[in-house]
Amino acid sequence: MLGGGLTEKDIRKVKNPSGGQLMFEIGRAAGEPEYVRELTGVALAVLPRRTLWANKNVDSGEFPVCSSTDMVNGAKRRGEDGGIDIPLNILDVGVPGGENGKCAGCPFDEWKSAVDDAGNPTDGKRCTESRVIYFLRTGDILPVKMTVPSSSLGKFGLSVKSLPSGIYKSVVKVFLTKEETKGGKKVAMFNVEFVGKLDPASIEGLKGYRPLVDKLIENASAERTDETEGKRYGGGRGGRAAKEREEIPEDQRFGEARSQLRSRSA
Repeated sequence: MLGGGLTEKDIRKVKNPSGGQLMFEIGRAAGEPEYVRELTGVALAVLPRRTLWANKNVDSGEFPVCSSTDMVNGAKRRGEDGGIDIPLNILDVGVPGGENGKCAGCPFDEWKSAVDDAGNPTDGKRCTESRVIYFLRTGDILPVKMTVPSSSLGKFGLSVKSLPSGIYKSVVKVFLTKEETKGGKKVAMFNVEFVGKLDPASIEGLKGYRPLVDKLIENASAERTDETEGKRYGGGRGGRAAKEREEIPEDQRFGEARSQLRSRSA
């Protein structure tokens, strides 16, 4: 925890649209979500992720079968007894992460290992790759969290590489464009556009966010990035206490953390 009990669960999540729609949905602690066409600000962290889900059902409530935060080592799901817990329908194909827990050589990281909603093989990878971004919008004190899905990684990567001063030293605009996959599916592609270069004073001021971001990364849990839903998946721990916490007004929950961050950035 950091400042007033702030955790990763308190950070507002950006939900990806479905069907090629071009509006981001930003969750709120209370009240209606915020809908925006673009987000302007600074990326505090861009993190690679690999995640293997047991099935295509976004609402199944399961935790990932295997996940990786470095694109090299896979961490297999464990049960309440601490032992590795892998569903039989996955074992019919192979062992996630291979026998040594590495992404390299894993059968689910091979092309044409993916399946569609009906369970038919497709050209993609069953283990999905994504990028998690903690993004500080202009005028905000706390960052939001967004996930770039696998379908957008190519375009997103090219956009980032085109920035004249790099992703962490630039003010950028993140927006969506409607495009069509080879299979004819309409999806919303992530784009990054350069707005301006951060001056040295701003770069120095942003260092005050480092402890917060490090803590958020440490406690982060996997999320679905399916364009069909984009809902949180497998983060349902906490029960009644977690729900009651969500109902506390945002200003009350974030007050102390905001004060700390303002003093660090001053």
